[in-house]
Amino acid sequence: MCIIISIRLPDYLLNLVKEKANAIHIPYQSLIKEYIKKGVLLDR
Repeated sequence: MCIIISIRLPDYLLNLVKEKANAIHIPYQSLIKEYIKKGVLLDR
């Protein structure tokens, strides 16, 4: 099941994510999900 959320990010942070995602040819939303997933799993 997927849930839609809305988060506010500073412009500079979103731009960094978009640049990284573009460099590795994936949608920036997918990259954000991966970053969240990795952070949550590391914090276990």
